[in-house]
Amino acid sequence: MAPTTMARFSVFGCLAVVLVSAKILTFAREQIVIDGFCRYGIVLVKGNYSFSLDKAIEVCGLLNYTLATSEELEQAYNVGYETCRYGWTADGKYVIPRHKPQDTCAKGQIGLLIYESQQNKSFDAYCFNSSEMGVKYCNKSDVIVTITWKNVVPDSNSSTTTTATAMGVGNSTLNMIDANATAGERLMQVKEENYVLDKHMKAIKEFLNGADKKVKGTSIYFWIALLIALMCGLAAAIYITVITCSRS
Repeated sequence: MAPTTMARFSVFGCLAVVLVSAKILTFAREQIVIDGFCRYGIVLVKGNYSFSLDKAIEVCGLLNYTLATSEELEQAYNVGYETCRYGWTADGKYVIPRHKPQDTCAKGQIGLLIYESQQNKSFDAYCFNSSEMGVKYCNKSDVIVTITWKNVVPDSNSSTTTTATAMGVGNSTLNMIDANATAGERLMQVKEENYVLDKHMKAIKEFLNGADKKVKGTSIYFWIALLIALMCGLAAAIYITVITCSRS
């Protein structure tokens, strides 16, 4: 095969790899933490204060909960619920429920502290589980949930197949969770093993098999994209060199 032809194949082959890989690289990976403290129908989902109001609604829905209202939080607070985190409510406010004064929590204030929303602010999410309302339920530990999802443009023919994993801190384990959903639906099933994480948690959604791999804290997809970019640059340089030499 002539050098010019080989160079062309290198460039076009590289572009093909980029196009094929684009689908993989559009998946986003994130970790959230389900708070292990006792709750009364309210589930604190921690995202390192990274949730906008819209994202908080999405995260609660992902777990088959709803974003709690201030009234639902008040009911839980009245029977003893408290945390040390600011979180969104469905009415666009952020709250922190405190019974005991502590300097590191709401500057020592107590009560169900409700604040008006601030633009461009991010907090955690207070999700509501109606099946637990009025019942004291405690996890043995915080639970780290790894999620990877892809945004799909809804149409009559589009669909996505997803899988998920969840791992509790400590000795708790879960099997891999498989989920199949069309763009307009969010259906999920949970398979639990060894430790019943949460008898009411029905689902963790939109996750790509194997996406929990990391390389020194950086998503493996970043390194894949970097490698492809370097390969394309090299192929383009070879192509230009061969074309230049063949014309001289």
